[in-house]
Amino acid sequence: MSVGVDGDPVKEPLDGANGALSMSPMSNAAANDFAPQFSHNQIVRGRNFGVFVVLGTRLVDGALRYIVKEINPANLTETAPGEMQFTADMLRPYY
Repeated sequence: MSVGVDGDPVKEPLDGANGALSMSPMSNAAANDFAPQFSHNQIVRGRNFGVFVVLGTRLVDGALRYIVKEINPANLTETAPGEMQFTADMLRPYY
């Protein structure tokens, strides 16, 4: 991570191919402590209910959260409106 003259983080590309930007205040070593258990576009089950597709991850207050969208288990191409965030302990793999 680069720091500007005023001490604020400077945007750096994560991957030049897709142009994604990182505004993470953590170093790469600290970010590896939060390695995702689930990958993007993976289908997962909620601990108590629901079937979801993982859209991405977000670090909130030191906890890794998965951004998910609910899908119809009978037809995995049908999605419900909206998105939710869950911690890893609230999700399990879909078999």
